[in-house]
Amino acid sequence: MITTIDGEGNKTFHWQCRYCPFKLLSKQFSAAKARIHLTGDVHLRSGLINQVCTSSPTEVMCQMSAMIAAKRDRRTLKAASRSHKRELTNATMRADAGKKQTTIDTYAPPATSTSVDQALGEMFFGLSIAPNKANSPLFTKAIDAVKAAPRLYKPPNSNKLSNDILEVLNTKYRAQQRDYLEQKTPLGRAITGDGATILGNKLINFLCLDRMKGTMLMSVINCDKRLEDGAKVDTPYLASELLKVLGRVGHVPLLSNCL
Repeated sequence: MITTIDGEGNKTFHWQCRYCPFKLLSKQFSAAKARIHLTGDVHLRSGLINQVCTSSPTEVMCQMSAMIAAKRDRRTLKAASRSHKRELTNATMRADAGKKQTTIDTYAPPATSTSVDQALGEMFFGLSIAPNKANSPLFTKAIDAVKAAPRLYKPPNSNKLSNDILEVLNTKYRAQQRDYLEQKTPLGRAITGDGATILGNKLINFLCLDRMKGTMLMSVINCDKRLEDGAKVDTPYLASELLKVLGRVGHVPLLSNCL
């Protein structure tokens, strides 16, 4: 360590390399910087010190390199130990969570078949759903999906159903419409429609009814722009849109043995 005193009596402390003229302020000095300076290893310097000692003996360089390697190994072992402890902790937490879930499944009173049937009945009749819809493969598919759902599953609300889910199913529905219209039917088909305001949008819906194949949504028309332009949603307009749906449905091929 070298002490320098200026004209005003202020002292400055420097670290002086024993083998070369390199100096470093004491407040910037560290053992790591000293070892890096003496080894001359560019990869070990990492920007801490740019000047490498060129006069240090070989044995000193080897000793410093060994000390740095040993320190790096200790850091690696500590990191591996911490990682292993984290894995053990996470595994323990997962096991505890599984035990808690098993306890819930064991002691929570299961719903009986009668209570499930009553809940479904209340849904069907409370929402004016035709009882024959229980024979639909879609109803069976939905029940199977609910059985396989996670315990904390939350059903979608009306906003999610009419936006995100409907958008995902749009392409699938278009393919189903084509199949629906191409199949023969013994009793023909009927077209009906209604109006609704959903999320502030004034909509007109057209549906196709088939006694054997059920109901298929054919078209949903947003009337907001027409009304903003000052036009009316009157009988001629509804008739024109109905003709478009009839054109899509086309001639219904009847089965030859239906009579």
